[in-house]
Amino acid sequence: MRLLTFIRPGLVLALCFVLVAPGGALADDDDDESFDPEAASEALQLGQDHLEAGRHAEAADAFWAASGADGRRFEAHVGYQVASLENGTKVDDLKADYDSFVEDYPKDVAYLLHRIRLDKAKDRPEALKQLRKEHRDAALMIDVETAYAYLATGDTTAAVKVLKGPAKKGDVRAVGLLVQAYTRAGKLKAIAKTAKPHLADRTVLRETARAALAGEQWEDALGLAEQMAALSPGSTAAILIRAEALERSGKRKAAIDTLTAGRRTTDDATPVLLALAGLVERVEDDGKALDEAAALYDIVLGREAEHARALYGLAWVREQQEQFTDAEKLYRKAAEVLPDDPAPIESIGYVLFLQDKIEEAQAQFKRAIDLDPKYASAYANLGATFD
Repeated sequence: MRLLTFIRPGLVLALCFVLVAPGGALADDDDDESFDPEAASEALQLGQDHLEAGRHAEAADAFWAASGADGRRFEAHVGYQVASLENGTKVDDLKADYDSFVEDYPKDVAYLLHRIRLDKAKDRPEALKQLRKEHRDAALMIDVETAYAYLATGDTTAAVKVLKGPAKKGDVRAVGLLVQAYTRAGKLKAIAKTAKPHLADRTVLRETARAALAGEQWEDALGLAEQMAALSPGSTAAILIRAEALERSGKRKAAIDTLTAGRRTTDDATPVLLALAGLVERVEDDGKALDEAAALYDIVLGREAEHARALYGLAWVREQQEQFTDAEKLYRKAAEVLPDDPAPIESIGYVLFLQDKIEEAQAQFKRAIDLDPKYASAYANLGATFD
């Protein structure tokens, strides 16, 4: 018998990243002809703009240029690593590069930190704790990196504990990460007091706006998004936060208008295209809207054929259009890109079921459960197939 109800969880694909930039000297470059702090600052800003817009190759180039202009800018390497990984660089390849840097500069604590950051999250706190004992003069830099490692493991309590000291001293990089930690821990009341003196900083402002969204404070989020846009005209993050606040407060047409206008000001930034596609397919319940969403996903896939969110989104559109064979192929591609994520695998099972391939569907639901034994919807859908 056909299913009366079939649970469909949405695919959640997000990169949670704050460009936290603790200070620290990599080398004494004052006598180096290539030392240019102003050029480094400009390259860092450009790299952050590219990163927010999803232009990862360009971001990596800009961050690398910043590190070349001022080797003491710790955040240049942080951004370079993040952008490179997002652009498809293998972790092992980056590790090899930074192993060579550590070998060339064995007394440079910053390069040691950059290398540790590439290890698995669970292994980093202990390594950083030991590094702090050996380099007490770099305690601030190591503490902020330790907090980032704790956040990567989901331990918000430990992250907050480490960050309170540096944030109290006014380090804006620690403040930005502390706001993120408070948001994840659900301690939204602590954010205003922490962030208010530092809202002139882009990272702090962005994380505070995201906290307002998490707390369903739509007007506050809109106001903070306007501040972001004033501080950085054309900011991709500002456009996305404003659109989300408008949608979640029920102003869906205004949200679509915001993202449509944002396409022009950000030169079709990938996150804006994805947000617009997702909003259109949710809000506009007709075939024309699905075609529009598909066209947006196609633009993204034309740039990056293995973009997981775009693959999954286009697969969902094809599923709604009852093009089940195409949907299955796209879900399978998404599963290849995200081998540890149960969502696309469960979706393969769903479209197989819609094609009356019951046993094959059951096998996919079991695969999803094997990946995540707590994935409740996969259990429900597997059970439903036995009806």
